Amino acid sequence: MYMVKEYVNASKIQYRDALDVIEEFEKELSEMEGKCMDIGCGPGDVTKRLILPKLSPEAELVGTDISKPMIDHAKQKYVDEKRLSFFELDIETAALPNEQIGQYSNALSFYCLHWCQNTWQAFENIYKLLRPGGKALVMFLAWNDGFDAYMKIHENPQYKPYMEVDVYDTYAS
Repeated sequence: MYMVKEYVNASKIQYRDALDVIEEFEKELSEMEGKCMDIGCGPGDVTKRLILPKLSPEAELVGTDISKPMIDHAKQKYVDEKRLSFFELDIETAALPNEQIGQYSNALSFYCLHWCQNTWQAFENIYKLLRPGGKALVMFLAWNDGFDAYMKIHENPQYKPYMEVDVYDTYAS
């Protein structure tokens, strides 16, 4: 995702759903200490506004995203927050940075991991990033009402040429 402004303006559903999960796990979040990673942080709004205030005051939060423009935006917007930092990371990489391995007490991810082509690699990397006994809280989108709308549009001959992705094949592989 390279269009930061457009994403910020169109991500209200993601923000709301992340808030629901964060409120549900508020007690667990408040007990998270040490270094925590938010995987797929995008522009950093959920990271700063929703996650950071719920963590223990001793916790440090690191937002990561595959998109350099998103990370640049987050760094610029939240430069003054001492317990918050951001860096570019592809959670599916086969070459995880050595200096990051085993550095995190907790990992969080909202609206990110369902986009992964290699989910196995993503979860293997999360495991590697965590210290022994580390914990992860992830929101993994399995189904959304928007999928039904997509399929109805896909079946309409007027729009079929624009709907080239076979969603069943994409998720079957």
